[in-house]
Amino acid sequence: MEADFVETQVLIRLMVDYANMAAKEHVLLNRIEIATLEEERLVLEELSSRSQYVATLLNIRIVGVKGFMTGLPAIPDTYLPQEVLDKMVEVVLTVPGIFMILYDPTAKPPWTTEWE
Repeated sequence: MEADFVETQVLIRLMVDYANMAAKEHVLLNRIEIATLEEERLVLEELSSRSQYVATLLNIRIVGVKGFMTGLPAIPDTYLPQEVLDKMVEVVLTVPGIFMILYDPTAKPPWTTEWE
């Protein structure tokens, strides 16, 4: 589990900084190429080259209620318009004391999951 977690963290950081990593020909780029389409990689390169993103993978487990309804993952710009997500972040960051927002795109309704 721990080895997989470390590699997953590296892959997430690679996706966030994809434009720079592609230029350096990072050794794990083949994992992204296997899992994505060319058009998805172009979008990833465009986004990572013009914006400053930070990704954090928390070393936690999420448990859910069995037999409960499931939904669709809230993937930005697929089921959740990017403009809506941007507005949510903008509004939440105006609250004093908040410096980070974690986004959980899992398909389970939030009241059926618990972070351990």
